[in-house]
Amino acid sequence: MEANVLIFALLSLLGSLVYIAVVAALHVLPTGYNPARNAVSDYGVGQYAPLFRVSLWAGSIAVAAPPVQEFWDAAVKGQQDRPRASDQPWGRS
Repeated sequence: MEANVLIFALLSLLGSLVYIAVVAALHVLPTGYNPARNAVSDYGVGQYAPLFRVSLWAGSIAVAAPPVQEFWDAAVKGQQDRPRASDQPWGRS
């Protein structure tokens, strides 16, 4: 596995774990919201809003890391590794 793939995979995993941990903590903390009746986004207002923003950033990093890695990989390696339509037997010549 290439180093940059591992870095972005770990970023995605860490972001996911932080998001889950923070949202679970918000469900347990005395926020005044009931997880069964209120939306998760309701945590974004009030006393625990900064903690909720941490979960949003962590979740965003988790979701963005894989496509950023793909873009990084394509930019670094270029397009030479991608097969062209003319290389395929069914492609145009």
